[in-house]
Amino acid sequence: MRVRWNMCQHSGGWGSAGGPSRTITLALKGDLLPSRAMDHLVQGIRDGALALIPTDTGFCFVGDPSSASTLKAFLRLRAAHPRHKPFSLLVPGIASLSEFATITTPQYRILKKLLPGPYTVILAKNRRTPEAATGQKRDRVGIRLPNMPWLNGLLGALDAPLLVTSVTDAEELRMGDYYDGEASSPDAWWAYGEEILKLHGHEIGYFVDPHEPQPMRVSTIFDLTEEPPIMLRDGGWDLGDLTFDFERKS
Repeated sequence: MRVRWNMCQHSGGWGSAGGPSRTITLALKGDLLPSRAMDHLVQGIRDGALALIPTDTGFCFVGDPSSASTLKAFLRLRAAHPRHKPFSLLVPGIASLSEFATITTPQYRILKKLLPGPYTVILAKNRRTPEAATGQKRDRVGIRLPNMPWLNGLLGALDAPLLVTSVTDAEELRMGDYYDGEASSPDAWWAYGEEILKLHGHEIGYFVDPHEPQPMRVSTIFDLTEEPPIMLRDGGWDLGDLTFDFERKS
């Protein structure tokens, strides 16, 4: 069941299994989410809800990384995702990176040049890194800092990171010959919030509606724990402005 939330409508609560009984749609106004809708979303995420949101790489699922139910829900939503492979974090800003990862001075200089943007950076974890973003046996964490005003506003209001995963992955995009077509011509289910909710709405508490399709792109991944940094995945984004040396994974 889905509802469109407005100033007079409130969430219907949670089912007995801990999941949302319906999805609440919150509409973007340009690049921003209205303050009351933002407050509603922040409280929902703090209460354990998952959200479907637009990002600079397409639609993603997000949730509270400190909640055990978030990781379980992510693994249900992404059944093909290897269970030993961690999910990434969205963080509120560069200044907060050191709260969730160990950062050296040279790495910080690179991060200031690279972020925000459609990149995932691999850094060494620290004691405050949520386990859902590393797993028990990994010593690194993938972190993203988006370049979207409304999403930066959400992260700032939460004052905490979000666990994030794309609604699909690079392998599925390749299998569907998605990259062989025009990236600006979204023609697959993962580009439309309504289609995603048809498949996964029973898991999703909130949908942030951008009012238009979101072509799927993958982030470019840089491993900053290596010297020089290694590009583990080229997401096809323009790298012309990058001014640091890196190697490409062979």
